[in-house]
Amino acid sequence: MTIRKILQSVCALGLIGIFAGHANANLLTNASFETPDASGGDVYGSPDWTVFNNVFTNNFNWQPGGGFTGPVAHTGEQTLKMFDTDGQTSFAFQSVPVTAGQTYQLSAWVINWAGDPFLNLGLMGLTFWDGADGSAGGANNMLGPAYDVYVESTPDPVFMPSSVYLPEAFSGEFGDGWIQLTVQGIAPAGAVSASAFFQTICVPGSPSCSGALYWDSASLELVPVPAAVWLFGSALGLLGWLKRRPA
Repeated sequence: MTIRKILQSVCALGLIGIFAGHANANLLTNASFETPDASGGDVYGSPDWTVFNNVFTNNFNWQPGGGFTGPVAHTGEQTLKMFDTDGQTSFAFQSVPVTAGQTYQLSAWVINWAGDPFLNLGLMGLTFWDGADGSAGGANNMLGPAYDVYVESTPDPVFMPSSVYLPEAFSGEFGDGWIQLTVQGIAPAGAVSASAFFQTICVPGSPSCSGALYWDSASLELVPVPAAVWLFGSALGLLGWLKRRPA
């Protein structure tokens, strides 16, 4: 095989790597909360998600008395509904296997619905663990902090860092607008799993803990490594050099 043929093969492999890198699968299951069927009313929890306190699957098609009982979903028909009472926190997480050294990105859509405005603190985060189930206990420990992007400039003093949705920052914008939150981080050495989580916190002593947050269209993906792009570019450069050099 000539050098030119070899480089042409490298270019082809580079293209395959580039396009394969942009077709990553969602690592989360039931990520749009379409099960269980909640068309007959809110259902506690959601399959594949571990939940604590007030976490429900909600379907906006449920209309007792003729009125919607939740926002129109971002995708599908259902959402994950979370709320709290004074001094309480509600929590939902799902753990997936990860590879140390790889970069992962979590995103989800959240809404502060006008029909039941949320008046406290909402969080989304991505944590890495040295055990399989993404929860503390035994030899299963969180490795480093969550990775974050703040939506509101005031950090959460109770649980940080993570992606924070404070409705106070969107006053006057309760018009059923979905907002996308995104967090990204590199799995540290020793990481076995990552935990994607959503949380609401009614800060103790808060004047109001009313309302609920709704989550939808969650996604946890491996971020493509740009090595294929470098490989493709280098191969193109070498092919150009071979074409220009004297025979």
